[in-house]
Amino acid sequence: VSPRRTSGKGTTRPPCSTTNLAITAAAIPKNRFSERGAALERISSQFTIAHDPGNTKKNNYHYSIAYGQYEVRRITGGVRIDYQIVEEWRPEHYVPHLISQERMNTLILPHLENEKDRTSVLGAYDLFTLEPLNGRERPKIVGLDQDRVFGDYIVVVLNPDYLEQQQELNELEFQIQTLQEQLTSADAGSEELSKRLSELQTAAETLRRRLVKTWEDISFRLAYKIVENRLDLDSDQ
Repeated sequence: VSPRRTSGKGTTRPPCSTTNLAITAAAIPKNRFSERGAALERISSQFTIAHDPGNTKKNNYHYSIAYGQYEVRRITGGVRIDYQIVEEWRPEHYVPHLISQERMNTLILPHLENEKDRTSVLGAYDLFTLEPLNGRERPKIVGLDQDRVFGDYIVVVLNPDYLEQQQELNELEFQIQTLQEQLTSADAGSEELSKRLSELQTAAETLRRRLVKTWEDISFRLAYKIVENRLDLDSDQ
């Protein structure tokens, strides 16, 4: 399994020499729950910080309390509250660039209780396998030396939507073959059959190009990760 896209989250910290930090404090109104959304977050905050570049603003409710990133401690004559602004990312928050389907199902998905989260994570990955060529001819990809990177293997895409499109293409090709056979023996109505044949051929070619583009994209991303972790391959392979 390989991610369709790579993203990361973290705190952006401008260089100390160019950083200006402003803190605006505010009292929390008693009737704050009459508000919703951003307005509720704003009035639920004890303070807001603004920093360069761009005068970015972050309030302590949305960027600290909501994540449970605060600590209350007793001090002489009162309490002290320490806030950590911006969500802290721990090692368990990151997902690998490459992971087997078995490890995905046992190490990651069981820890996602929300079905929407599981769907989102799975949607960020492509499912594929590498199969031996066994005499098959591998389609060429411009700019990628598949022999050096993949050896005697070929990338086989297993995404459910990709397989559905492959099935759709097979059905279109069957219909095209059937119409071609009908045209060779048709005495009448050949013009209508020819028009239908042309429509099917156009649809099949569009779908075929879409499948090839998906296969090439996944092959490129996999090749990039392989080259990145192998010293015997140059990055321009």
